[in-house]
Amino acid sequence: MDKETFKKFEKAAKFDLPEIERDKILAAVNLLSERFEKLSEINTEGFPPLVSVSENLSNVLRDDKAVKFCPRDELLKQACESEDGCFVVPKAVE
Repeated sequence: MDKETFKKFEKAAKFDLPEIERDKILAAVNLLSERFEKLSEINTEGFPPLVSVSENLSNVLRDDKAVKFCPRDELLKQACESEDGCFVVPKAVE
């Protein structure tokens, strides 16, 4: 990835990184990209796709159960700002 493309992602994410940080992250992204390219060179023909790393396990997830939690009013007391029973937060998308 070149610096201009990275700057577009940075702007979209509303980041303003120092040049040193930008260079570090860009180097890491490019290293990952190179590694993935190297992995794509491996011949995987004849190997079935891996659906799960735990194929031999049955359902290991717990059942969903409703549990008592803090009342809404208690949580909203900790909010910087609330309105009509909801948290008010800064606008993230324009």
